[in-house]
Order: sequence, then structure tokens, then C-alpha cells
Amino acid sequence: MDDSTFGDSSNITDGPCDVDTHPNLRLAFISFGTVISMVGCACNLLLLFVFLVKSSSNPSQTFLAFLDFMLCFLFITCFGALTFSVTFRIEWLYMTVKTYNVHMLIASRMVQLCIPYILIANTAFRLASITGHSRLTRGQNLRVTVLLIAIIVVILRLPGFFFIEVVELENCDLFESRILSGKEMDPNIARMYTISDVFIQFLHLFVSFVILCVLNCVVVQKLRSSHRRARRQSSCPTVMHATKRNTAEEDERREHKRLRCAVKTTIVIISSYLACNSVNFVLYCIEIFNSSLTQDEDGNFNVFYVLASDLGTNLFVLSSTIRIFVYYKYNPEIRVQIQGVTAVNCLLGAKKKDSGKNEPLIAVSL
Repeated sequence: MDDSTFGDSSNITDGPCDVDTHPNLRLAFISFGTVISMVGCACNLLLLFVFLVKSSSNPSQTFLAFLDFMLCFLFITCFGALTFSVTFRIEWLYMTVKTYNVHMLIASRMVQLCIPYILIANTAFRLASITGHSRLTRGQNLRVTVLLIAIIVVILRLPGFFFIEVVELENCDLFESRILSGKEMDPNIARMYTISDVFIQFLHLFVSFVILCVLNCVVVQKLRSSHRRARRQSSCPTVMHATKRNTAEEDERREHKRLRCAVKTTIVIISSYLACNSVNFVLYCIEIFNSSLTQDEDGNFNVFYVLASDLGTNLFVLSSTIRIFVYYKYNPEIRVQIQGVTAVNCLLGAKKKDSGKNEPLIAVSL
């Protein structure tokens, strides 16, 4: 199946013609994913604009917004544009997508490998901020960390560009005549590449998740400890001055809100990341170690494999698309920044002001 999973090895196909055995099912999934990706591109461009214009002190968040945008954009070009060109038989669009298919495949692999480790860097930044290690949260150190992650990912994924090519099939319809295939080379080199690719996928899908989960648990624990300190301050003897007592109560509310936001943000990010990676890792293992499970008796990909592949692909772009909503709901600082550049919020704000003028004074409750 050509381009069945986003940036995974199942894109590499050796069939006689690039015939989609489940066109209606895939069309539904890809159409849904394309709509999500379009929303994701817009949302992450907005996030990127906010972080750049507002001079965000966290380069990892800025780079993550860029990666999320690229993931959604690559889905549109790899899947949406290809399906659109085949469905409506647009030759120039089909040829353009297939010509740059290898480039987009390698780019998508780089983006997917980079995202979890940028998330780890972002979580480590949050932990350093809570524990008071201001030296670790300096902008220069964060920029160097993000740059190192990007360089390592490029080094790990770029060799794949020399192992994959687009093959033109004879005696096939034009829109079924281009597939991705592995290049012919020395068997030992090909075997080494396959082993290294499996190892990288394992580091990408499981090791990064465990690290991210542990870091987030540590962050929540640190915030809980801070919350307990705030509660102890608020329960001081009544001889405390009223101003100090009010300050302690305010600290307790602020710490409680930070704890609640951290827990909810962690649950959403970890759950979406685990969901999209677990599906694709299982499929990847099946393709590598027992590819017969993916095919029926006629040699075509079975419905389960098609469904699971497209589900995993859509989960990837969905997890990148919802990031802005997670920030908006649980991060007050970013919410204010988004509201500051969103025209819709200005309109809503004007409506609230108008409605406030019309409300009777007696209706205001203190």
C-alpha cells in the first residue's frame, strides 16, 4: 500500500500496480485527516506567530509549533493532494506529488522523530523553572538544545533518502504507475539499514514516551509539593496579619491552579502521544516481522490493516492540531497572547462589553 502510514516503511511497496484495494474507506479517512490537517496548519501558524511576535522565552515551544505545522502540511501534500489528484485524475498534481515523494517521506520521518524529543526538552524546561534552576532556563541554552536535537534527527534520518526511490511501473494506468521502493544495493548494507531503522523506531516510539511520562510525573510531584507548602502557609495561626493571610490564600489558589493545569495538560499530551505512537509501532512491528498478517489470500492489504494504518496517521495530525487548544485551555499566559492576536476574540470582547452595558446594575453579584 503506497503511503498507507505517515512516514513509515509501509510506504515502500513492491506490488505490480499502485492499486488501492479499499478506495472508499481510505478516501473517508484521508478526507477527514486532510480537514484536520488544514485546521492544524492554521492553528500552528497562529501559535508560531504568537511565540515569535511575543518573544517567547521558550524556544522549544516555538520549534514544536513549527514541527506541528510541518506534520500537518506534509499530511496534506502526501495524502490529501495525492488522493485528490487520483480521484479527479489531475495529471500534473499526481506527477508533482510522486516526484517529491521520497523527499516528503524523509521529511515526515524527521518531523515525527523530532517532536517527542522537543516535548521532552519543553517538559525539562518546565521542571527547571519549577525547581528554580534559572541557569538551565536561559534562552541560549534552550536554543542550543533545540538545535542539537534537530541536528541529531537529521543525521539519523537523512540516510534513508539514499535507500528509497520512486519506481515507474510499466503496463499500468498513469495514476497507478508510481510507487516507492527500496533501492537495489549490497544485502549487508540493506540489512544494516533495516536493523538501524527498527532501533530508531523503538527509541522514537517507546523510549521517548517513557522519558516524557517520567518527566511529567516529576513535574506534577514538584507542583504538588509546592501546593502543600502554600496550604501550610494559609493555615498559619490567626495572629497572622490579615494582609499576610490574604497573600497565603492567594498563593494557595495560584499553586492549586498550576497543579490542576499541569495534570490536565500532562494527561492530554501523553494520551494523544501514546495513542498515535502505539498504533503505528504495532503496525511497524507487524510489517517488519510478520508482513503476512497485513494481507489477505489474494495478496491485497486487508481491511484491518488499512483501517489501523489510516487511524494511526490521523492520530498523528490530530495530536498536533489539538496542541493549541490544550495551551489555550490550560496555559493562561499563552491564552492571553492568543487572544491578543485573534480578531474573533476582539469581536467577542466587544459583544461582552455591549452586553455588560445593557445588564442592570442589580444583576451584578459580588
